[in-house]
Amino acid sequence: MQGAGKLHRVPIFKILVPFVMGILFYKQFSIEPIWIVFSLIGLVLVCILFERLVQKKYATHRLYVLSWGIYLLFFTLGYSTCFAQDVRKKPAYFAHHDDDFLHVLVETCKDRKDKYQSLQARILGGVQKGQYACRSGRLVLTIKNSPVLAAGDRFIFSSDAVRAFGSREDIADFNWQKFYAHKGIYHRAFVTIQEDAIFKNKKEGRLVWYAQMRKAVEAQLDGSGLHRPAIAKAILLGNKQALTSNEKASFAGSGTMHVLAVSGLHVGLVYLLLLGLLRPFFSKKSKSMIFLILAGIWLYASLSSFAPSVKRASLMLSFLLIGQLLSRKIDVYNAVFLSALLLLFFSPHSIYGVGFQLSYSAVLGLVTFYPSL
Repeated sequence: MQGAGKLHRVPIFKILVPFVMGILFYKQFSIEPIWIVFSLIGLVLVCILFERLVQKKYATHRLYVLSWGIYLLFFTLGYSTCFAQDVRKKPAYFAHHDDDFLHVLVETCKDRKDKYQSLQARILGGVQKGQYACRSGRLVLTIKNSPVLAAGDRFIFSSDAVRAFGSREDIADFNWQKFYAHKGIYHRAFVTIQEDAIFKNKKEGRLVWYAQMRKAVEAQLDGSGLHRPAIAKAILLGNKQALTSNEKASFAGSGTMHVLAVSGLHVGLVYLLLLGLLRPFFSKKSKSMIFLILAGIWLYASLSSFAPSVKRASLMLSFLLIGQLLSRKIDVYNAVFLSALLLLFFSPHSIYGVGFQLSYSAVLGLVTFYPSL
């Protein structure tokens, strides 16, 4: 229980709490950030006035007011981050325009099943009365009877097929509308596209490189002579498409299905593997070895298509390794909270994800209670 008492002495925790409160406040009250900024400026002026008028013997009070000013600053930052990343507030959001066609980029996709392929795409532009204009936003697509698509592909389709998520998508009491809203996605479409409307791997070199590297690793596993290469691909890369129904049933029946989902456990195993391979060639505190381990961890993260759980674990581990690189001991609480702050800064909707909540709860539980066991 000693760890629980340390939280109030962890600097990152103190600024993470108001940052998260700002994100949650935005969910309930979509006020223009300018009013919150004015409130912050007003508080700063009050703090300055208090600083000038109060006597020196009240220095503790001045520090107290300054602390609350910093908390409000991070509260405002959390709120403003949500506002800035809310695609619905942007003039270029595709739903604000009556486009005839939409031009999209495939970000993530699943293997084709029974003539259908599901994917998430980013809107690049729209065509209205023959005029092309840049657009923003993302949507979920289900493609029927079309060529197989991959990350990095671009294509054009009619916007008539686009619909906002509604109650009809709720299946078995699962709210798909809420689920995708937490990812910043509010629309979906069922479409059929022609091959001449697809532009294979144009310009999006990063996405294409990730996909090609992943396929190269899968090809190596297929040709490695392993008895069950499909299981190796599932464990290492999280690709369960090649597993047979019997194999899936075996893992589910034994309660080990979670092993097939890439997670922080895999990142830890990669770290231990790299450490074991490199330690004979480097000294214990070699900076070159730490650089190579960091590179290996993020290479694996790219192979896993930057799965959220892998990103979280990679960030936490990276901060601890950077501390070694700088010859400084970083408190594990600071590493955990700093990774959460960084993830929420770039993706504030992550706070509503069950995976995010459970991951950090589990890590904090281990860090807090394990020493006393």
